[in-house]
Amino acid sequence: MADFSSATVEYGPGPTSTTLLEMLKSQLDVTDDSRDDELALYLQLAGEAAERYIDNVIVLQPVNETFNRYRSAITLRYYPYIDGLTVMVDGQDMTSEFEVILKDGLDTAVKDRCGVRRDCCYKQVILTYNAGREPLPADLGFAIVQGAMGYELGGDQGGPASRESIVGVGSIEYAGASDGAAVGMGMFPGSAMAVLSAYKRWVC
Repeated sequence: MADFSSATVEYGPGPTSTTLLEMLKSQLDVTDDSRDDELALYLQLAGEAAERYIDNVIVLQPVNETFNRYRSAITLRYYPYIDGLTVMVDGQDMTSEFEVILKDGLDTAVKDRCGVRRDCCYKQVILTYNAGREPLPADLGFAIVQGAMGYELGGDQGGPASRESIVGVGSIEYAGASDGAAVGMGMFPGSAMAVLSAYKRWVC
């Protein structure tokens, strides 16, 4: 499980980086560490909710996948892939026989580049690897902070924002709900949902 409070966000021409916890404290004008544990919980709730919505990991973390059929080419479910691929087939380590390649914009664990052979026998195949983002892009980090602010404010964040400004990044303007913009979900305002939708996993 990823620790969202310590995840870093990179922004600006520097670039400059900060943590999600520091960003949330800045938004709430909290200047000491007396509420760090509470705010870290809000970030964790918001981050995990965001991952469920986009159906993918956000913060860099170890992941695993299990299959009951052996294949020579396996499209990785979680992305972006970073490193650390291990492949176990019926308890046997076959990592050395696989490599990760980028195909059609997706990372694929490949044993045989020249074919798509499928073994007809059922086997237990377990893949583990590291996937996610480190640092987070500014828009994604700020969307998670907005969700955390929803927990802090009890879900009452007022009307939908039409413009947001992030120091060192610039401003983003969203269409109003009447113009077909994303609406809020749970503790996330519509502006945050618009950002998260751009990161949704788009393959089965």
